[in-house]
Amino acid sequence: MAIPEGCTMLIIGGGPAGSYAASALAREGIDTVLLEADKFPRCHIGESTLPSLRHFLKFIDFYDVLDAHGFYHKVLK
Repeated sequence: MAIPEGCTMLIIGGGPAGSYAASALAREGIDTVLLEADKFPRCHIGESTLPSLRHFLKFIDFYDVLDAHGFYHKVLK
């Protein structure tokens, strides 16, 4: 894939923070490019998310995707 010659926002690294930032910016209509050195899919361990992430995952329309795949939800008591 060719790297675009220009963009408004360049995110380097497709980990959790980079992926979230790119998704949120693109959702707001900002011309965003995300660069990641690793090839996907890649083996990466992560069996659950913290309850505090629920709001952020809903903001980028990703919460339902995780829920549909049966990921475990931690609950605050």
